[in-house]
Amino acid sequence: RDRCLVTFPFACAVMKAFTRTLLITICFCATASAGDIDTLLAADWRNAADEVLDRMGSAAGVSRAYVIENHTDGDGRLLATMRHEWCAPGVASQFGNPFLDAAPWDEGYARWAALHARGESIVTHIADLPEGERPGFEAQGIISIAEHPVFVGDEWWGAIGFGDALTDGAHRGDLR
Repeated sequence: RDRCLVTFPFACAVMKAFTRTLLITICFCATASAGDIDTLLAADWRNAADEVLDRMGSAAGVSRAYVIENHTDGDGRLLATMRHEWCAPGVASQFGNPFLDAAPWDEGYARWAALHARGESIVTHIADLPEGERPGFEAQGIISIAEHPVFVGDEWWGAIGFGDALTDGAHRGDLR
C-alpha cells in the first residue's frame, strides 16, 4: 500500500472519480520507462505529483492540471491551497494567486465545498457557473474546468482539477 503505482495515497479514489483519468494513468504506466516507474514509486507522493500532473494534463489536452489540499485556519474554517500544478506551454502558473492560497471555501465557493464533500465533481464551462463563482476563474483566463474531489479514507482531502484556458469545451463530459 505504501508504494502505490501512481503514488498518490488518494490515487484509487481519484481514479474511481473519473474514468478518463484512469485511462490516462494506465496509458502513462504502459508507456513509462523504468526511470519513470522509479519516480512514481517514490515513498512520498509529493515527489512525483508534478510529473504525474504533467502526464495527465498533456494527455487530457488541457491548459492546467492541479492538486488542491484542504486545511483549516486557527478558527477552524476550511481553506483550500493549491499544492501542485502543471501548466501547458504559454500558460501562466497560478502559484501565489490568493484565489488558490489558503482561500476559504465559504467565501464564494461553499457550493463547491458541499458538492465535493459529497463526492461530486464539477465539470462545467465557467460561463455556466453562477455569477458569483466566475471572477476567480475568469481572472485566470479559465474557460472550462473539471474538478474532482479527493478523499483519503472517508475524509474529503481536497481536489484534483483540470482547467482549460485555450479552448471552450475541453471538459463538457470528457472528464466526468
